[in-house]
Amino acid sequence: MSSLSFLPVELVLEIAAYLQPDDHAALRATCASLASAIDPILFETLILPTNRLNADMLAAIARENSPWSTHTRTLLLAPGRSATTLEKEPADDADGGASPGKVQEQLLGDALARLVNVSAVRYKIRQEIPKWLVGGVFRPLTYLPLHELEIKLESIPLYPESVLFPSSVLFPSSGAHLRILKVEIRNWMRPLMSTPAGRAVPSLARQIAAIIEQSPILEELYLSCIGEDCAAVWTALRQSPIRLRVLSTNQLGDCMLDYLGSYSGLERLRIAGLDAETSLREANDAYASIFFKTVLPKHAETLRELRCAPTDESMWCFGEHNERALQRLPELRVLEMSVRSSELQGKCEETPIPRLLLLATALPSLTNLKITYPATRLGRLRYEYASPGTLPSVERVVRAYLSSSSLADRIREDTTDYYGRAPPVWDYEVAQGPKWLRPPEMSDRAAALRSFRRLYWAGRVVRAGE
Repeated sequence: MSSLSFLPVELVLEIAAYLQPDDHAALRATCASLASAIDPILFETLILPTNRLNADMLAAIARENSPWSTHTRTLLLAPGRSATTLEKEPADDADGGASPGKVQEQLLGDALARLVNVSAVRYKIRQEIPKWLVGGVFRPLTYLPLHELEIKLESIPLYPESVLFPSSVLFPSSGAHLRILKVEIRNWMRPLMSTPAGRAVPSLARQIAAIIEQSPILEELYLSCIGEDCAAVWTALRQSPIRLRVLSTNQLGDCMLDYLGSYSGLERLRIAGLDAETSLREANDAYASIFFKTVLPKHAETLRELRCAPTDESMWCFGEHNERALQRLPELRVLEMSVRSSELQGKCEETPIPRLLLLATALPSLTNLKITYPATRLGRLRYEYASPGTLPSVERVVRAYLSSSSLADRIREDTTDYYGRAPPVWDYEVAQGPKWLRPPEMSDRAAALRSFRRLYWAGRVVRAGE
């Protein structure tokens, strides 16, 4: 191990990039020279479990010239493993001293103020989080030159009188540096919020819109909302000079389609998890028709990735109604489409699978294709504890067609797209603790998803020279 100290720093960093965090700590303890070489990797990401804030840890971060103040670039804040609940309300102490909440808020503010090099923040807020912790995090963020901001709001109330979010849940000012904004809202019943002075708090959608209005160079937006009307977000985008390159959303509406139809240049688009209520299905079909006929052609020359994963079997699924629009995407590299389960019955030649595979080979730049069912089909199976065998197998239909067609040498199954490319759910890893931060073995991922694999199929298009 000591021989590593004689290697160039760049080579040591390259080796360390393949190690796990616990290995970094062991390598750092070897000698001072290796410690200085490993520090940029070991301290690059700081994880603060919001329900287990440690005063000593916060004090160490707040020290001048601490390794976190120098090397930390990404900050993760989310509930960790179960621990003693934090002080809910920072009420004044009976003896005139500061409450535990006030003390922790001050320590947290001092620590975050030292993280001057942080450019990416991911923050998860749950129902039980105390008010002081929300403000204690948001206030320092206002002064950071963030390039990426991710906020998750999650609340599943157990009682009608539950207050879902503290009145202090106001998103920070993002400044002019923000390029990536990710917001996920899981909110089924939200009472009207108000400030202590009685002034109504802006809706969450309006707060997101305020961030967008202050982010003129925003390039990527990931917006997933349940129980929140996000029309204000699309209106803010429409009235701004922002021209997104990447968009992922479960929100549909006239405002969203108007914005996407107002410019060209989109490179990656993911539309998933649309509302499947019966009353909205006709509207969703109408939106799909508008999208494929008028919006998609606006971005045909630049779109490199398109993923349509609707909640319900609708016009967003692949079929003759959108096949021609998809044929006119010369730069498309990645395509994901859902198919209707009812259309997979009978002979494979009579299903939409052959047309979809032929489309994949006809697109000049396409490299990856994924076929799946709409989300409600998969969710219904899990809810009813049913076997995936109750639905026709996408995998079986694709394999049957490829084995008997001339496309067998042009399209090959790509198992890594089943479970190898999905990004880790960072807040889940924080909740499970350090041992979960090490990625699971590929065989474990395969075993976990094998029962549902028949409902997916992923392949790679083989081009000349490969």
